[in-house]
Amino acid sequence: MAQLDDNEKTIVSAQAQSSNPTVVAARHCPKCGLAVADSTTNCPQDGTQIFETQAGILATKYDFITVTGSGGMSVVYKARRRDSGEIVAIKMLHSLLMNEQAMKRFQQEAKAITSLRHPNIINVHDFGVSEHGQPYMVMDFIEGNTLADVIKEKGGLTLEESLHRFIQLCDALEHAHEVGVLHRDLKPSNIMLSNRDGNFADARIVDFGIAKLLDKEDEQTDSGHLTKTGELFGSPLYMSPEQCRGSHVDARSDIYSMGCVMYETLTGQPPLKGASMVETFVLQMTEIPQPMSKVCVNRSFPDELEAVIAKTLAKDPEDRFQSMTELEYALMQIQPNQSSSKQSSRTKVKLQAPVIPKTVLVGAVSAVSGFILASIIVSAMLSHHEKSQNGADSATGKQSGGQEVSQQGAPKGAEQQKIDIADYAKRNRKVKRTLEHGDEDLAAALRGDDLGLSRVDLSEAKTPITDQSGVLLGNLKSLTDLDLDENRIGDRTLAAVQNLPITKLSLRRTLVTDLGIFELCHHSINKRLESLAITGCSRITDESVASIGEHLQALKSLAISSLPFTDKGFSKLSNLHLLHLFADDTAVTDAGLAALSNMTSLKELQLNYTKTADAGISHLAKLDELETLGLAGTVVTDKATSDLAKLRNLKALDLGYTLITGHGLKNLAPLQNLTKLGLYNTRLKDEDLKVLSNFPRLESLNLANTNITDDGVNELVKLKSLRTLDIGGSRVTNKGVKKLAALPNLQKVILYDLAIDLESVRKLRDKKPELQIKLIAPLEKEEGFYDDPRNFHQFPNS
Repeated sequence: MAQLDDNEKTIVSAQAQSSNPTVVAARHCPKCGLAVADSTTNCPQDGTQIFETQAGILATKYDFITVTGSGGMSVVYKARRRDSGEIVAIKMLHSLLMNEQAMKRFQQEAKAITSLRHPNIINVHDFGVSEHGQPYMVMDFIEGNTLADVIKEKGGLTLEESLHRFIQLCDALEHAHEVGVLHRDLKPSNIMLSNRDGNFADARIVDFGIAKLLDKEDEQTDSGHLTKTGELFGSPLYMSPEQCRGSHVDARSDIYSMGCVMYETLTGQPPLKGASMVETFVLQMTEIPQPMSKVCVNRSFPDELEAVIAKTLAKDPEDRFQSMTELEYALMQIQPNQSSSKQSSRTKVKLQAPVIPKTVLVGAVSAVSGFILASIIVSAMLSHHEKSQNGADSATGKQSGGQEVSQQGAPKGAEQQKIDIADYAKRNRKVKRTLEHGDEDLAAALRGDDLGLSRVDLSEAKTPITDQSGVLLGNLKSLTDLDLDENRIGDRTLAAVQNLPITKLSLRRTLVTDLGIFELCHHSINKRLESLAITGCSRITDESVASIGEHLQALKSLAISSLPFTDKGFSKLSNLHLLHLFADDTAVTDAGLAALSNMTSLKELQLNYTKTADAGISHLAKLDELETLGLAGTVVTDKATSDLAKLRNLKALDLGYTLITGHGLKNLAPLQNLTKLGLYNTRLKDEDLKVLSNFPRLESLNLANTNITDDGVNELVKLKSLRTLDIGGSRVTNKGVKKLAALPNLQKVILYDLAIDLESVRKLRDKKPELQIKLIAPLEKEEGFYDDPRNFHQFPNS
């Protein structure tokens, strides 16, 4: 294993050493099994390096294969799960480093870390403390090299190789900061580049927060900081000045470390390095790093990039970017191939004068942050306005993203790609691609001209695309329908397509942020955009939702499910004339629903798994045009049914996972147009099903996981219009299944988790040969089956 000098090692304050003499780590040689004293570091029998034992709890679940890394705080093993054969990494902290408070807090901390779910953060699958008092975490095992290894091999990476990775890392760190987790040991050796073909290997952050456990107090301080004064933690080459002083740290300390990582990635050397650890501390607190162009005299860097990195390395946290989102957005404005002498209309980041840390009024933080955000947004808007006035760059031989192209218009290196997207487009004027290699395939496919495409669907790309190629979509001048669901594109791609005549834009579970939506809402696209889907974009807050309500007046369909907004933002949607609104899995309450009372044009409303209660339903009573309503997982009761009964045009209603009973169903009798009804996971009994005869047009019914029996089926066979039925997980037996043959129009039936045999199923099939019978729970959306709220929506992918 490679040896690190003192500047590169992670250091831990002496305060973190164990004061509990009862915590002892037993040791065994992993090769010969010899038991040795806990202080032994090498086996006296065969010389094998010895770490703390893996025996006990972990040994029953995993086969330990080899040691892949070790340090002063931990050891990492490559292991195999015994149940599934999956290869994982197991990181074990040395128990002697754990003080009593840290041991007590470990599980709480570990739960927070396992909550991190981001494509560029290593996943933690399990955690615990062994019987020897040794904390451990089970993580993804990644095949690849660390960024440190790649830097050492190449002596620094090009901006083209690095920029998209920097953006990925910023996005990952912002996600962590949002849930209150600081890395505090960010460095190239803690960043993995996963193995895959092409030039766009993904960057993933590892070791997230494990060492942070060592010095957290019982509770956060009143000021909200996460560390104690006087403790040192980190790697000197990448530690912020406040870390070096042992002061409180926050997200801006990680921003400083990110600046160090970017500097070293591009130049091959850290920004500041002393002859010793102590000298490095002093340099971090007092010395301003040289510009990268002076360190690498044979290379040039864009002035904007130099300014961005200088800002991240400011000595005073107040002079840095105030969040990873700000840093990420600034990086998005940089063109990789732009030289330092070229003037750019893109975002200008002001260089800070060299200063020694000073005392700053706490109240200035929000003002500085707001000023920077506003400056970035306004500059970016001006940039895009100028681009629209000046036209495309095709005459100069460059695409809008700054990528060099060949004479034929294809990106360099793409001539050998065999992609039929152009021919397909000419025939269909639309395209749906399942890209094998993500960015490389898309860059080659677009070939520098717009191909006359009106629709592009990249939601099923086998390898997700990023902003690196996403910006090239801005060349498709005829594009009106763009689906980028599940890709790793962000605000940079969103900015690139804002001059296009797009009317339908889908960005579900992408990396788009408030900044991108803000610019979208203030651009000319807002005059024509009719459909917008941003479900699952975790960086979208009240500010974005409010801006959508204020500016996107042409919207007819809006999907904002699984977003962290509140009633404050939701209430701003009241002026929109929507037909379809998807707000599942959000914090909307009855108070927020008041904004919908004037949205009388609404035909579909999905509020599954919100805080909607009986009082909120009263705000919906005026929605005379409403045809589809999803209330699964809400706290509505029978009291709400009198208001629901006023929605006379309702055709589809989902009440799964609610407290609705047969009494409430009786109140819904006026809903004579109802064709689809979800009542899964409710307390309905056989006698409650009699009221279903009140719905003569009912075609689809979900009664999964209810207490209905064969007697209840006697009521179901009276529903002559029924086409689809789910009774999975109920108490129906062979006798009840046999009765289903009496339903004249039944086309689909789901029978999973029932006490039935295959013979009864065969007999049902013999009597109804065209009947589709499913014996397992459906995982994907099928028309009429609502066992899962995600499958209830009348329209797919909502």
